[in-house]
Amino acid sequence: SSTFSYQSIIFASAKDGWAFGLRELAKVLRPAFGNAPITAIERVLFDDVTVDDGKVKKLRTPCSSDAAFATLVLSPLFKLLDGDDVLSEPLLAGASTTAKKKE
Repeated sequence: SSTFSYQSIIFASAKDGWAFGLRELAKVLRPAFGNAPITAIERVLFDDVTVDDGKVKKLRTPCSSDAAFATLVLSPLFKLLDGDDVLSEPLLAGASTTAKKKE
C-alpha cells in the first residue's frame, strides 16, 4: 500500500536539463505566501487559491488562470522557456543572471 506525499511531486524538463520538487518550490515561494510554513504551502499550491500580499484567498472560479500555481509557477516557467526576462518573478528571485544553458 502506498501513501501520497507532496514530496513525490517533481517538475522536470529532460529537454532543458532541469528538475525540482514541490518542497524546493514551496521554499522558493515562501516569501510570496507571507513566510507560511512550507508544509502549508505544499497543501494549498494546487488549490483554487490566489495569493495577495502574502495572504491566501480562495478563488470563486475553479481552475482560474489567477490561481497561485498558474501565476507563481507556470507563467514564469513559460516566460523563461520563451526567453523572456523573468528575474523579477518570485519563482526566480535570486537566480543568476549569468547562468547559461548547457549545450
